[in-house]
Amino acid sequence: MTYNPQRYIDYIRTAIAKIQAYTQSGEKAFMTDSKTQEAVLFNFETLCDATAQLPENWRAEHPEVNWQVVKDFRNRLAHQYFNIRLDLVWNAVESGILDEILAAVVAMERKHLRQNG
Repeated sequence: MTYNPQRYIDYIRTAIAKIQAYTQSGEKAFMTDSKTQEAVLFNFETLCDATAQLPENWRAEHPEVNWQVVKDFRNRLAHQYFNIRLDLVWNAVESGILDEILAAVVAMERKHLRQNG
């Protein structure tokens, strides 16, 4: 399969939309519903993994996003699943990082993909 950054941007957009939808009922609903927790965790892992697939120079153009924190969060989700602190996941939901990532990938798409297509 040919490398296509648009595919990863689409994964990121979809994962962010799902995380936001699944958490719109608030922290209490998130903390008490294991299905919601699993859905949010899966989409965070998808999101973080997809950001790692974007070209390094594209990410470097957006230092407002701490890409290393995103990578570390993904590694924690993938490799330390039984040690995940849901309060920290909720903090990530509320931190604004999702909006920062979304704004960055929209800018990447405009600059690198829309100009070519």
